Amino acid sequence: MTQLERRTIGILPSTEFVRLKRASGPAPSGWVGDFVEGALPGWQVKPGDWVTVTVKTDDKRPTAVRIDVSDPREL
Repeated sequence: MTQLERRTIGILPSTEFVRLKRASGPAPSGWVGDFVEGALPGWQVKPGDWVTVTVKTDDKRPTAVRIDVSDPREL
């Protein structure tokens, strides 16, 4: 069972922000409807956005390496 959980994760100037959208036809991968990545300015990420965060835990606090933002209706 999936559970939602509130977390605090730090970001750095090197954190990559990516918008994921479904291709309406064949994506660059060749698959119809595959996700296509696009650059996203970090300031466009808003509370309530659906995100997947890749983190590193070198310090005591998790830090985001990459944040993927997608529309849950496209998942």
